[in-house]
Amino acid sequence: MPKITEGILNAKTLRNLDCINKGIKGKFTVGYKTVAYPVRNVIEFLEEKVQKTGSKGGMK
Repeated sequence: MPKITEGILNAKTLRNLDCINKGIKGKFTVGYKTVAYPVRNVIEFLEEKVQKTGSKGGMK
């Protein structure tokens, strides 16, 4: 995820958000440890984050 989002999201942040039920919905595992998310859910998650920070001078 860090490569795709150019560092905006990293694995530790996503793991922490998942632990408090504020992460990307639809998480599933591939193989033993690899966690993945449906693309549509990732896009929705990022859009929500941009909207929340947009009014505070963050990304628009």
